[in-house]
Amino acid sequence: MNSFGDHGLLGIAVDPQFATNGFVYLLYVYDVNQASPDSSAPMVSRLVRIQLNPDNTVANPANPETVL
Repeated sequence: MNSFGDHGLLGIAVDPQFATNGFVYLLYVYDVNQASPDSSAPMVSRLVRIQLNPDNTVANPANPETVL
């Protein structure tokens, strides 16, 4: 595993209209060099929006994450 910098989930935010649209925003860091996870390549952060199912328990598989 890349030991340089941050890893994983950095933040979660719920959309102000969550009750009607089910949107949740995630900010996470991942290793861009998946073929060599022990590399010293920089980590990259990504902000995405996901939509939960109407029961608000799981991500909606029909709507993959949207990179913002």
